[in-house]
Amino acid sequence: SSVVLRAYRLPQGVTYETLHDGLKARGFVVYEGQGPLARELFRVANMGHLARDDFARFLSALREVL
Repeated sequence: SSVVLRAYRLPQGVTYETLHDGLKARGFVVYEGQGPLARELFRVANMGHLARDDFARFLSALREVL
């Protein structure tokens, strides 16, 4: 298990492209799952100097997109 990279299942009815583009427009980049899971999962990396506010902004952006 990696502490800097997590994979999450896409919510039903949400495509990776919709999630990716919506988050990118808000300043965040997520990654597609690999191989056969590419259409089911998205991945989030949390690397570098991040503050609590960075996570709050990401969660807010995620709620807006979803």
